[in-house]
Amino acid sequence: MTNTAFWSTPERWDPLAAYGEEDELTSWCEVSRPFVEWCRVLLTVTLEKPSLQTVAQAHFDLHRRYRTFRNSAPTAHRDLTRGHLCLYQAYIEAGDALDELERKLAPPGLLVIMATAVQQSLEQAALDRTDPVEDIIFGRVTK
Repeated sequence: MTNTAFWSTPERWDPLAAYGEEDELTSWCEVSRPFVEWCRVLLTVTLEKPSLQTVAQAHFDLHRRYRTFRNSAPTAHRDLTRGHLCLYQAYIEAGDALDELERKLAPPGLLVIMATAVQQSLEQAALDRTDPVEDIIFGRVTK
């Protein structure tokens, strides 16, 4: 894992803090508890070997699992305009924790630099590419 101590303060950040202790699961409604437990496991596993790739995969898994839980929950637990926001609240808190972890792994400025470098590499590869069929089609072949 990359040492990012120069700009982050990991001792102040606990992604599981929003979910409370194990015995505090009773504060979540019965329908949301399995999803909250799953979110805890997802965050714990992601923190074991954090990288931009594992965080991106965790975001994807979180969204898919939230949709599964939401679709199987009674209407009062999934409707954002009527009823309580238990599943949605857990989803947002887990997503926020993953977002914060992503920012700790690569500050936003670094992500822009990385994206720019990737874009420049792709543009250069497109310029370097020679496709004889394309050259013939577009009349760029000289004999």
